[in-house]
Formats: sequence, C-alpha cells, structure tokens
Amino acid sequence: MLLSAVSETALRTLLTIAGSLRREVFPAISHSRRIAKTAASRLPVILDIAENGVAVAMSERIDVKPRSIGQASEILLILEMETHMTSIRISCFLKVMFFAGLLLASPTFAADENVKSLLDVSADGVEKTLTSPTKDQVTISRSQDVPGVIFAIAAGPADYPGVSLKLRGAAVWDLSAFDHIEIAVTNMGPNAAPFGVNVENSGKWQDAPWNTEEMIVEPGKTQTLSVYFGFSFGREPGYKLKTDAVSCLRIYTKKADAALSFRIESIKAAGTAKK
Repeated sequence: MLLSAVSETALRTLLTIAGSLRREVFPAISHSRRIAKTAASRLPVILDIAENGVAVAMSERIDVKPRSIGQASEILLILEMETHMTSIRISCFLKVMFFAGLLLASPTFAADENVKSLLDVSADGVEKTLTSPTKDQVTISRSQDVPGVIFAIAAGPADYPGVSLKLRGAAVWDLSAFDHIEIAVTNMGPNAAPFGVNVENSGKWQDAPWNTEEMIVEPGKTQTLSVYFGFSFGREPGYKLKTDAVSCLRIYTKKADAALSFRIESIKAAGTAKK
C-alpha cells in the first residue's frame, strides 16, 4: 500500500532528508526517525487531502503542478519533511549559538590580558634606551608625529644592521610569567623590507642562546612580529630560553643595499606561560 502510493523518487528523497538530519543535526537523530514514522503513518490522510484538491494549492508554493494524486501526495510529504528539517536545524543552530556565547563569555575563552610593556615609546628620551652595534649605519630617533622610535639604516656592509634594547647595568627581564614577545613595527620606506628579532640570554654566542623570528614588512604597513619562548623561525623548536633572565632584545634587518627605515610602535611581553 505504501509502496504503491509513494514512488521510488519520494522514498529516496525521504531517506536523503533523514540522512542529512543524522549527519548535520546529531542531537535530533531520534526525533528525525519519529518524523519519518509519523509522516508514513499520515500517508492515507495526505491522500485524502490530495483528493480534495488541497495538494494542488500546496504545490503552488514550490511552483510544481502535480500530474496525479500520487504525485501531489509526494509533494506534500516532501514539504512536511523539509519543514520539520528546517525547524530542527534552526533550533539546533540557536542552541549552538547559545552555548558558544557562554563559552566566549567564560574566563577560559576571554582575551589574554597578561601583557607587560618593555618600552614606553611615548616617554621623553626613549630613543636613548636603544643602542646600535652598527652605529655607523644606523640612526636612532624619536618619532615626531606619532609615538614611536625610528631607526634608519643606511646602505652599507653590515650583514644584520639594527638596534638593541637592554635594561641598565647587568639587570635582566624576568618574563617567566609570559610565553612570547610582540613587537609592532611600521616600514617607513618605499619598499618591502626584512625585519627580525632575537630574544636573548647572556652566554657564548657559539651556543646561540636566543630565540629568533623574522618577517617581511610591506611598505607603509604596521605589522606585529611574535617570538615565542623556546621556538625560532616559524615556531620550530629552538633554544630553551631562560625566561627569567632575558638580557637583550636585538632588532635587525638584513644587509641593506638601499636606505631603510622602521618605526617601533611597541614592544611587550604577552601571553601566559604554561605551567
């Protein structure tokens, strides 16, 4: 009786909808099965409606004209299943959004506020806190228009011209509460330029006691370079930095064949160290 009233196409559509429900709305699997059973049990009622011409009116909603009572009943069955599927998807979507909101509002997913500035770029004399081992090629000055420190590099022979930031005397930074350094920098020149940062411990240079990251800064753009402790060059495992004894931040570019200029916007320790 059921097979004679509903064609193979309608059954295939019914199975596709039920399968979609199982895949996409897993909390509603049992409900989708109940819908299928209920729709099948109502088939005689649907056929009665079709005989009264109501199915023809319903089919106009999807711009299909049934050629027979059997086809009209198929349209009604499909419409009923699609209506149920849509309502379940909407309900599931709202539940997902509700729980996503709870997660985003929880402390676990809150923005990490563990930040420590290592350079006050708006302070008077801030440019004096930076030194350059390649001073014949590098000029350091305070930015006049916006807060920042500018270091300009002339063309020259140095392989890695740049500047260094250290605490006074033999003091070191204790950054053990953080997991990385962030440096925001603007390329003041007309061409893209390489930019790198070493986060260093004291020690023999042969031991390479530092973590390093590099990037290309586009002309006129402000970009942020992050150096994660214990990693280098694309966050590959590197030197195990002693984060409670960071002695120097070395900021550099590559050998300059033409003049370059960068403005340091901020330098800060950020993130929370894993225990």
